[in-house]
This record gives sequence, structure tokens and C-alpha cells, in this order.
Amino acid sequence: MEYEWILTELRLNEGKLLERHPETNNYMWKWFADELYCYAKLANIENGCSSIIAVRDALPSALRVKVSDEQANWKNFTDAIKAVKKQEIEEGVERQRMVDKTKEEVASAHKRLWERVPPVPETLSKALGRSFAGMGFENTFRGGGYRGYGSGSRGGRGGGQGSRQRNNAPLEPDQQAILVRNASLLPHHPNTSEGLQAYRSQLAAWALKWGQEAVIDHDKPVPLKPGTAPVASGKCFNCGLKGHQGRFCEATGDQILGIHEREWRVLCGRNLPRVMGSFGRSAQVNHVMDNEFELWLSGEGLDQNASCIFLANEDEVIDIFSIESDVSRASVPKFVTIELQGKDNRRLRVDAALVDGGAMVSAMDKGLFEKVKNQITGWEPSVRRLCMANGVIVPATAQWREKVLLQGEEVEGFLQVFDSGGGWDVLLGKPLLKAFGAVHDFADDSVVVRKRVSEVFQKGLGKQVSICEVEDDDEKLADIRVQIPPEEKARTSDGGSERSQTPRFRDIYLSMEMTQVSKLKKEKHECLWEEERERHEEDRVLRRIAENIVQRRKDEYKTKRKEEDIWGAERLERQKEKAEEETKQNVDKERRTAREFWKTHGAKWRFRFTCRKGAFTPVRAQKGIPMHMSAEKRRR
Repeated sequence: MEYEWILTELRLNEGKLLERHPETNNYMWKWFADELYCYAKLANIENGCSSIIAVRDALPSALRVKVSDEQANWKNFTDAIKAVKKQEIEEGVERQRMVDKTKEEVASAHKRLWERVPPVPETLSKALGRSFAGMGFENTFRGGGYRGYGSGSRGGRGGGQGSRQRNNAPLEPDQQAILVRNASLLPHHPNTSEGLQAYRSQLAAWALKWGQEAVIDHDKPVPLKPGTAPVASGKCFNCGLKGHQGRFCEATGDQILGIHEREWRVLCGRNLPRVMGSFGRSAQVNHVMDNEFELWLSGEGLDQNASCIFLANEDEVIDIFSIESDVSRASVPKFVTIELQGKDNRRLRVDAALVDGGAMVSAMDKGLFEKVKNQITGWEPSVRRLCMANGVIVPATAQWREKVLLQGEEVEGFLQVFDSGGGWDVLLGKPLLKAFGAVHDFADDSVVVRKRVSEVFQKGLGKQVSICEVEDDDEKLADIRVQIPPEEKARTSDGGSERSQTPRFRDIYLSMEMTQVSKLKKEKHECLWEEERERHEEDRVLRRIAENIVQRRKDEYKTKRKEEDIWGAERLERQKEKAEEETKQNVDKERRTAREFWKTHGAKWRFRFTCRKGAFTPVRAQKGIPMHMSAEKRRR
């Protein structure tokens, strides 16, 4: 058994395959085969096939591809190893070297690609959060889905899939109930001398009860360090403080939490909501930010989205199609119908396109992508990673860059593909809405494409609204009118008077904002978007370089093999010509010898040419038989 274990642990270095053994002067793979057979005999398994598969899998790749593991015994297996030719070993080693070199070059190209991504500056909301955390303030209004779209175990902007489950086996309902009870079972002491002393007593009691090697679960509550945030409150799992994520934590030494407390906080944060009392569920993705870089390009801070957070738990079911919900702060999603047009002018109708002016990218759900990826063209690979508002990083599956049609208007669209959780098919973010020139009036819940007449999508279905561009001249504000259908005029007390047709101040302000603010930032945004497009072009160039490197290596290998084949054919042809020339010279020599012999001995000798030997052989003629007679007459 010991020899069989040694047999499976023997290794042959691929770099020494073509070397010769110093004692036997034999090639290393043949010497290695003899060693394998020797240990197989010591282990008394030479007549069987035990451990052949394991040993074959451990062979160098250049040798492994030439040897089959379907061998009857160790003798056949080692003979198959020794039967491999030197030329095959050289080709396998060269092939593996090219594969390793190609992998290194591709990895280097990817590394340079990611190094070209510009750093994202710190937003105002992060700076304020860090400063407030240092001052001792806490934001008690936290929760799940963005604008009331769903609930989440990790609240914040957007929703998303919540915190990722690190344990494949989630807690049962009774275990969750025990976890909720144990989360507040131990008192959380303040950061004072008395609190620290009580905390040390808690640690001693916990270690005495459970031991230092205990596995943290729902039934083992761990004391919390004084001065840290409560469990399941969106804090950093590394130091227990709020205002930053674990990957940005700068805590060192005693500031870092113990391993048991960190595991307990992770368990609670994964299974409890931020507001104790009801169990959380993974939120669906509605609001996304492309690593906050797109928001930085727009010239606006992330702090404007920080106030748009609403808590919606399972106990508080919200009808997303009703704006008279009891929860007045929850926003109603706007779904419109759009068309996606590929390069071949084929169109795809999408009925559930969500309008979200807070999303910094436009996106497509992965489920819809799997259904329509063969119906329209324009798909490209994507290396972008999308940062959800709850901090989860989601890699994009692909990207689509073609034309998008909304209410008859056509613009160039750019969609990132990722899993939204089934909340929508297409997300119309800020870039697409800006390209369409869309105006969202929250007063009457309408979305209007500028310079076009469109219908209100939600409560006032069928209402036609026409919005004109407003210039800076205040005298022209009075000329703006809202076209109201006759049935709407009948509902007013004045029957559609001049005052009822005068637009509200909010309509005028929104129109002025769309014209004036966009003019002020137009030049800046165009410059930034041009830089973004250049960066995308550089990314594509680097990807093409990596592909060209791989293709060039393949072509070099094919050319080398072709040259070797041509050289081998030429060598065989030269050998054949040389053999024919030698045969011809021998025949000429024998003929000269025969002529000289004939001149010397006369007619009593005759000659016979043997094709097998390729020469003339003298034979003495029979007495009394003339040489001119045929062989048959001579036999008579």
C-alpha cells in the first residue's frame, strides 16, 4: 500500500522531458516509465490496472495526450509511455509553451485594459456620511427598494438582489425567529469604562459557555463591541461603524472586530432587515449606477438620490399601479412601450420599458436578452460592472448599441444586459431619456417627449399634452398653453376658461430647466461623453490586440508545422533520387564488366540480368547448344 501511494506521487517535470538520465543515458520519459513499472511490481499491482488513471493524469501534458489510460496492466501502460516518439514530445512541449505564453499575454492585455479605467471621485454623499459617522449621527430612515419598488434585506438606493447569500442553505422560519430574538438578547454597552468592563465580562462568559472554537450560528449570540453600530444596520463588518463599506475600511489593530463578532454580524446582516421586527427578502433591481462613473459624467452628485429612499417591507404591500397608495412617499413606476431596431432594420417591440430618470445607465433584463438575442442584431461583449445602490457588484452579460424608438422618435441607444430580478424588461435611464428630450411632470404623472404630443401614462390615460420650448424671455411665458380635451373642460367649474388653460408654474419651470440648464452644461457633457466614447474605443482596440496575439500564435504554429512537413517531403524525395542514382551507376558498372568479359571469353559464356539484384550475372553455356537458340529448344 505504501509503494502504491509512492507510485501515485511520482512526478515528471515537463521541462526535463527531452533531457537524458545521467546514469542510463536514456530519455527521461522512458526512464520514468521504468521507474513506474518498478514501483508497480513492488506494490504487487503490475498485473492489474489499479492507479493507472491517477498516474496518467499526473503526467506532463505533452506526454499525457499520447498515452491512453485504458490499459490492461502496468506493463502495457509503461510500454505505451516508452513508445512515444521524441518528435511528438518536442511538438507537445512547444505547444504547451505557446499556450502558456498566450495566456500570459492575454492576462497582461486585460490588466492594461483595467488600468486605463479612470478613478471615480468621491461623491458628496459619501463624504457627508463619513463626517456624520464621526460626529455620532445616524440615519434612522433606511430601508429596501428604491422609490418603493420592492423590499430588500439591505436597503439603500435601488433595490437589487440584496446582500448575496453566502450560505447555500438559508435559515428556516423557526431558526429566523430564534435569530431575531438572540439579536437583541445581549445588552449592547456604551463606549465607556463601565461599558468596556461589562463587555469583557460578556466575552469571558461567552468563551466559557461556547468555547473559542465554536461555530457561529443563529443560536449563539455574540457580544457586540461598545461604541459600534447594532447588527443589521448597514455598518462595516470589519470595524462595526457606519459611513463606509468593508472594502474601504481603514481600521487597523484593536479597531478591527474579533472573528466571532464579524461572523455574527454577517449572519444577522444576511438574514435580518435593517429594521428589526420582520424578515427581509432580496430586493429586486430597479435603480442602477455604473460604478458611479456615469453619474460623475452627468455633472450631478449622488447626494440628490440619497433622499429618495423609502422603506417597504413585506408587511406593507404597495400596489405599484396606484398612486393613491396609503404610503404617499412611494413612487409609482412608469412603464412605456418602445421598439428596438437592429442593423438589419428588424424591430423588436418591448411593452414593459421602465422609465427611471435616476438610473445612470440604460439596461435590458437578462431574461429578455436570452429570448431575443437571435431576433435582432447589435450585440457586443461587455466588460462593464454595474454597482447596485446597495453595494452589490453585478457584471454585465453583454451590451446592445443600435436604434431605440419611442413615440415615433428615433435615437441611438446603448443598453447594458444584466439580471434585474424580473422587475422590468428594459430600463430607460437618464442617457436615453436625455437623448429623447423627455420631460417627466410629477404633478399629473406624465412623461412627454419634447416637440411631440404624447399621452399621459398613468392616472390620466388618454389626456393629450403639448409642451413647447420656453425661451429666456419672460414675455413669451404667457403664450404657453396646455391643450385639454373637451371632457376635461367640462369637469372644471369655469367650463374651460382662460385661467384653466394657463400652465402651472411647475410646467414653465420644468421647460425652462430643460432649455437653460441643458444649454449651460451642453459643452461640458459633450466633452465628457466624447472622452467616454474614446475610452470605449481604446477598450475595443485592446481586445482586438489580444485576439490578434492569439491568432498570430496559431498561425505561427501552423506555418511551422507546414514547413516541417515540406522539409520532410523534400528529404524523402532526395533520398529516393539518391537511391535511383546509385542503382543506375551499379547497372552501368555491371554492363561494362559484362562487355569486357565477353570480349575476353567469347561465345562460351552468356549473361543473365537479374532484376532483383540489379546486375548482369555471367552463366556458362551448355556444350553443344548454340547461344542463339531459345531456352525451350535447348531444354529439348
